[in-house]
Amino acid sequence: MNNYPIIHPELTWRLLDSEAVIVSPTSGNIRVLNRTGTEIWQLLADGCEIEKIEMVLVDQYNLSIHQAKVDVSAFLEDLIRCGLIILKSHV
Repeated sequence: MNNYPIIHPELTWRLLDSEAVIVSPTSGNIRVLNRTGTEIWQLLADGCEIEKIEMVLVDQYNLSIHQAKVDVSAFLEDLIRCGLIILKSHV
C-alpha cells in the first residue's frame, strides 16, 4: 500500500500573480508559495503522484532525478508539517 499526497480539504487557495496563496479557514494562517512551490501545488491539485511531480521538475529545471527526489521530498515534508497536505493510502 502506497501513500500519496493530497491538499488538505479544509484549505482555500488561489493563484495570484503566479503564486499560490493558501488560507486555512480554521487557523487563519496564510502561506504564499514561490513559483516552483506553486507548480508543485498545482500538480498536487491535479492529482499527480510524486513520481510525476519529480519528472516535471527534472524537465522544467534540468535537475537530476536524485535532486528532484530530494527537493520534492523536502517540500512535501514541509507542507505536511504545516498541515497543508495529508497523505492518503492507495487501497
